[in-house]
This record gives sequence, C-alpha cells and structure tokens, in this order.
Amino acid sequence: MSRPYFIGVRLSTKEYEKIKEKAKKVDKPLATFVRQASLGKTLHEKPPDEFFKDLWDLDKIGTNLNQVAIKVNAYNYLDEKELKRIISELEHITKELRKKYIGSG
Repeated sequence: MSRPYFIGVRLSTKEYEKIKEKAKKVDKPLATFVRQASLGKTLHEKPPDEFFKDLWDLDKIGTNLNQVAIKVNAYNYLDEKELKRIISELEHITKELRKKYIGSG
C-alpha cells in the first residue's frame, strides 16, 4: 500500500514516551500504532507468553477429547451428552481466555 502523505506532529518528551510505551505494549511499530489508533482501531496489549502456551494446551485437550468421542461413539460405552457438555465447556474456557488476553473470540 502506497502512503504518499506525511503528517508531522510535535510532542513533548512525556507525550512521546507515553505513545512509544503504548505502541510497545501492543507490539506495533510506532508509526503503525499512531496510524491505527488515530483511525479508531481498537488495539489490545500483547498477551503474556504463557497465554499462548495455555491456549495451546487447551487446544490439545480439545483435540484429545474429540478423538475420545470418536472412539466412544464407535464402542458406545460413554454418555454422549456428557462428553459433548465437556467439549462445550472446554470451548467456552478457550473463548474466555481469548477475550481476556487478546479481545477476540
């Protein structure tokens, strides 16, 4: 995308440092942060690294539960409604974690 226009803005040291810190928290270059924030985009702080590990672990559990469900359905020895409830609960937890850490889901 071509950006032929330049806008210069004078800031105090305090203002500059505050904007720079906000850009760092959302893991964006300063120019990208200023552009997106000024255009009204909602920017969320980058989640801590442990969030991605937690989410990956939850996703693995969900995959394992789905595999169990397939086997259980083949042998018909577990309450399917209960298993679906567990999977639904896991999906809910994953969604809540996404909302909490990155504002989507």
